[in-house]
Amino acid sequence: MVVQQGRLAEKDKMSKDDLLEALRFGAALASTEVLSARESEIAILSVAYAHRASAEWSVHVGEARAAGLEDEHIAALARGAVPAFAAGSKEAAIYGVAADLLAHKRVASGNYAAGVAALGEKGMVELVSVVGYYVY
Repeated sequence: MVVQQGRLAEKDKMSKDDLLEALRFGAALASTEVLSARESEIAILSVAYAHRASAEWSVHVGEARAAGLEDEHIAALARGAVPAFAAGSKEAAIYGVAADLLAHKRVASGNYAAGVAALGEKGMVELVSVVGYYVY
């Protein structure tokens, strides 16, 4: 499933059950236990920029602001630049993991270690799931 310009592309290739399962999965991601809304939005905006998903970007910029993500960080993500999160912060780890997944479809060992240190294993599963859901 690919969302392009706010519409589901290739929807004719998905069964109704596949679509319902994807929607259920997305709903489950809305209530992550480890990632805050702000942290989830860092990952979501990273995906939206990487895939030039303007509709997703438009919706989630407002969500990110409402969750407390600073305009300077949103602006950096909008340029494809690395946001100036504090070194060693959860936000920096989240961005590093998301950026690796988007660029290489894997996470470099240093970013993986930083992600586990910041989020734990459960948080890493949530983060990878959020990125995968919005890419998918």
